[in-house]
Amino acid sequence: YEGKTVLLVFWATWCAPCVAEMADLDSLQKDFRKLSFIVLPISEDYVGVDHVSAFYKVNNLRHLPVMHD
Repeated sequence: YEGKTVLLVFWATWCAPCVAEMADLDSLQKDFRKLSFIVLPISEDYVGVDHVSAFYKVNNLRHLPVMHD
């Protein structure tokens, strides 16, 4: 990510404020996709990356990478 502006977001599917902002972050990434800017949403869910991927699919998040810690 060298040379890019990075917005690092820690979130979880059980966190209501986090869930509420994910659609906005997806739109932000879409709007800024041609610039050197990236949103990195790192999930802190204990149930695993498959749960996060399912959340993305249900909520139609298409512009954010799926990242899990």
